Amino acid sequence: MIAPKAPGAITPKRKVSGRAKFWNDRLQQADNNRAMAAVVMDQARAIATALERQTGDDMVWYSLAKTLHDWCRAHDA
Repeated sequence: MIAPKAPGAITPKRKVSGRAKFWNDRLQQADNNRAMAAVVMDQARAIATALERQTGDDMVWYSLAKTLHDWCRAHDA
């Protein structure tokens, strides 16, 4: 038998919703494009760190690096 969840228990959906609120609030507080970019880079690092912990695989960092490298190549004159 599966025990019922306690009231206010943190479910995976609620956890994701909380993270989204945290990052969206930080984005709303950013007062310029540079600050927005810093928030998104912080979020990317946080996601990569969490995924590496969950999976034990550091390839997520390669994926992030490749995405940033492609952006740099597209925008570097």
